[in-house]
Amino acid sequence: ELQTSEFYKYSVSVSMRTGMPKINRDELNQFSYLAPKNIEEQQKIGTFFKQLDETITLQQQKLTLLKQLKKAFLQKLFI
Repeated sequence: ELQTSEFYKYSVSVSMRTGMPKINRDELNQFSYLAPKNIEEQQKIGTFFKQLDETITLQQQKLTLLKQLKKAFLQKLFI
């Protein structure tokens, strides 16, 4: 949520600096954003993204193996 344009606009609006905006802890605590309040829901979301990362990793490994297999077949084809 802190990398959104809404947060950037907020930080610029409360910052006293002209270059890179800077806000203090109290101003940061006043920024409202949507997030699950329930720890159980947060854990479920975290688990979902962890499983998604693991699935992506497995698919990347499969792709790497298939690319190696393709390379080996092409080498055999032209020998």
